[in-house]
Amino acid sequence: MAPLPAPWAILLCRYSDDANDPSITTIADLAKQWRATRDAAFIAANLFPAWDSDGRTLLEICQNFFTVTGLFTFNSVRFWDEYSHGRIYTGDSEVFPCVLNRTIAQGAARAMSPGGPAYQNETFVLAKKALLQQHGKNWMDYAAVAVLFQSPDFGAQGGSYDGGPGVFMDIRYVKNNGVQAWGQEMGHAFGLDHSRTDGVVDANGVPLDYTDHWDVMSTRRSWSAPDPSYGMRGPGLNAWNMRSRSWLDETRVWKPPSGDFSNVVVELRPLHKRLLPGYLAAELPGIGGHSAYLVEFRTPEEWDAAIGWPKVLVHRFEGMIGQFLRTHSYIMRGTAGQDGLGVGEVFQIGAGPFTRMNVLSIDSATSTARIQMCHSANPPIARTVKIVAPPRSIGCYPTEVEGATMVLGFELQHSCSSNYQIQWTVGGAALPPGTVTNTAMLPIILPSANAPATVVLNLMFDDGFVITDTMQVSAISEAEANWRHLICALLNERKKPKQWWEWDPAMVRKAAGRLTPAKYKLVEQRLAAIQRLLDPHSK
Repeated sequence: MAPLPAPWAILLCRYSDDANDPSITTIADLAKQWRATRDAAFIAANLFPAWDSDGRTLLEICQNFFTVTGLFTFNSVRFWDEYSHGRIYTGDSEVFPCVLNRTIAQGAARAMSPGGPAYQNETFVLAKKALLQQHGKNWMDYAAVAVLFQSPDFGAQGGSYDGGPGVFMDIRYVKNNGVQAWGQEMGHAFGLDHSRTDGVVDANGVPLDYTDHWDVMSTRRSWSAPDPSYGMRGPGLNAWNMRSRSWLDETRVWKPPSGDFSNVVVELRPLHKRLLPGYLAAELPGIGGHSAYLVEFRTPEEWDAAIGWPKVLVHRFEGMIGQFLRTHSYIMRGTAGQDGLGVGEVFQIGAGPFTRMNVLSIDSATSTARIQMCHSANPPIARTVKIVAPPRSIGCYPTEVEGATMVLGFELQHSCSSNYQIQWTVGGAALPPGTVTNTAMLPIILPSANAPATVVLNLMFDDGFVITDTMQVSAISEAEANWRHLICALLNERKKPKQWWEWDPAMVRKAAGRLTPAKYKLVEQRLAAIQRLLDPHSK
């Protein structure tokens, strides 16, 4: 799919009495001027040592940041290409130096009154007029407009101004903040709102903005990395913010089947690395009125260089997809309260229905994370385990004879399987040579008769939960085994005996002919008694 052109008109503005020519004046020139005219607090907050040696002109740094000229740096063109999965392209943006019909003093006065959005809106009107008069360009031919002052101005916002999307900032945010600031404000112009954390609210119960450290739409509290060209960069956008603008490549998202599912293992690639094969996100059913959850993998490199460790994240979304502002993504926390999940950590929500995801492995070398997912409409089943022994005999042959080898296993009851480790412990019995105690089956050598052994099984789950079962294992002596075998064989032989008169009819007739009726009755009673002895269940 060809990317959608989304060029910006970057209006590099100066007041009518500002003598700095943006095609000549350098960042170092500005630093020298401001150090001589600004107060100590301003200098400490804005003029870092790198300003004094930066020979880029104001026009050059803006062209590098906003156009394809700087594509090999961490500029805005590259950011929006990677975090729209190639759906939009801002590389055809243009930077237009504009002189406003207003002096520095007039601008400062209007910033005080009416100030705020009204001041910013009327400045957009002036800047768009300058664009048309001085460059012959209509702002409506662009996806959005940025009013970028080359002198310090008042505020840094993105949204809608003078009938169209735009951003209001000044040159400090290009030099010092890069995508850290422009990513969020341009994101507002594209329709994105501040990102949040599920369950984090103020004293009045209102969800708090700027609380997702992993997302550029929380710039005030997000993890941004230093950048040599533009001061700071990143972090990236989360998958739900991308989906909300139709930027997420849905062909690269694992989708759940209908109904319940469990033990589904999916391998994820980092969200913005669309050139790698495989899934870039996974979807899980929402619980309790939530949207679907999107699972993504992020690594500490490029835009996310400051996140520290590779992590798996889960987000939901609130609002109508495609709506301009007033929509928010929410990062979801794991079962231990963490927002970024590492190996062995779990996200689970709901009491029935419920959804669960746990991180099986993360391989930084291959840029992959393996996750296991499940969903059920029913409440979770409590995790229980029971040690299972084989039958005590096979046919008439007892299996629990001292010195014999018995193989134990276990039955696990659990909704939505999860990774676990196995540990067997045996007391009072020996193990065959080479036996390991962390597998599903455990062979033991049965102890001496009347000296029971104790077998303990521990299953340690990846979310820290541990379940245990204990079994007493007894053995019988060889002599008792032989007696049991004999009795079993006898009972089995006469399990369904023939009636005594059917044993040998000719012999019965011959014997009966020699007996008186009284003796005949006695024989019949004796045979019945023998039959009952051999088969206690007979009547």
